[in-house]
Amino acid sequence: MISQLRYAAPLTADPLPPAELAERLRLVAAALRFFDFHAARHAVERAAADTGDAEALFQAGYELIEIGLDQLAVGALAQALAIAPDATTVLELSAALSNSWCYGEAAKLLATAPGGMDESVLVRALYAHNVAMTGDFAAVAAVLPRLEPDEQTAALVAMAHDRYARYAALSGRLAGGDLRTWELTLHGTLVLTAADFGEDDMNGRFGALWESPVAFAGTLAALETVLAGEKRTPVAIAYSPDRDSEILARTLARHLSLSAAPITETTPRSETLVVAYEWPGQAPDALAAWSEVPGATLYGHVLDWTSNCWPAPDVAGMEAQYVYPPWSQRMRLVPGSEEPGEERRTEMIPADNRTAPEIAADLAGQINLSLLTEDERAGLAQAQELLRVLRTAGARCGLLTGSRQVFYAGGPVTSSRFI
Repeated sequence: MISQLRYAAPLTADPLPPAELAERLRLVAAALRFFDFHAARHAVERAAADTGDAEALFQAGYELIEIGLDQLAVGALAQALAIAPDATTVLELSAALSNSWCYGEAAKLLATAPGGMDESVLVRALYAHNVAMTGDFAAVAAVLPRLEPDEQTAALVAMAHDRYARYAALSGRLAGGDLRTWELTLHGTLVLTAADFGEDDMNGRFGALWESPVAFAGTLAALETVLAGEKRTPVAIAYSPDRDSEILARTLARHLSLSAAPITETTPRSETLVVAYEWPGQAPDALAAWSEVPGATLYGHVLDWTSNCWPAPDVAGMEAQYVYPPWSQRMRLVPGSEEPGEERRTEMIPADNRTAPEIAADLAGQINLSLLTEDERAGLAQAQELLRVLRTAGARCGLLTGSRQVFYAGGPVTSSRFI
């Protein structure tokens, strides 16, 4: 029910008719009864009972944001703002819109809030973030001279300047759905593998991916090539403490003749390759300790592009919403079933239940650039060229300077996704 409610109404700062809002809030409250979200449910019930109570509406929106239901918070906060305009409500509503990928609506709200842009560095910094996520760097350039960082806004202001520097260096290459260049511009993350641009309107991203051993080994060969090009020679590998990440780490460790240990047992230090199969992995708090280590390299083999995370990886093997690793039970097309006129057939490959070191020993021997297709080789060359351009321009990103930031879902490159 909650998934259906999330996408049931357009998300804008314009309030819904009170009767419609009340009905939606009642439905949200009813859905929350099935979960352990008592504070949110009570707040939403109170707001549904009186959609003219700005304080109750604000509290309902706040509680919904707290449990990650930003999309459902928008209606209540928009109504609260219409009844009682307030700077705090503007910030909460802009956060709900931004976290719902409605960056343009959030930017519009921040730009038009009375006094906000003129009086608050925080509002200007949030505006810079949201317009950047729409791809409007002319608007970012216009507000940059007015971003005077303080303790509250230092990270946002630094991100705005870093993003614009990368944009200025790469702007001639930002065309249409160029996922690799946009992710490097916005997040400082280099994407190694992009899906076919014509595949299901994904624009370089994957929806659900059944990864093969060949594709896995080829992506790791591309990673090795990029690291060598940047003269990065890891001395150890630290990994997220889950089985998939351990297999990834031990595969790389065996190939590179390095040691590997979980990040929860490793002291952050320079020249360490930090990996997670599905970034950010199972220990995001421990991972955050590595975000300020300039000489470390953060590698996410698969980056879930539908979720915000901290920190963004320096390098991502690919972006996918769901992935089935080469050692899990997975599906593949039967060879020959893609021939014209032949019905496409699939088969299930059973899970590999061997230990992580045993699986890694097999996979490590397969890492070779010869596994890359012609398109993948072209993508690798583009990735290396983008890094060269940034280095020449003196721009900052994770792989070049260790300058890292949050990864934000969505952005100028639109892709189909699962609810």
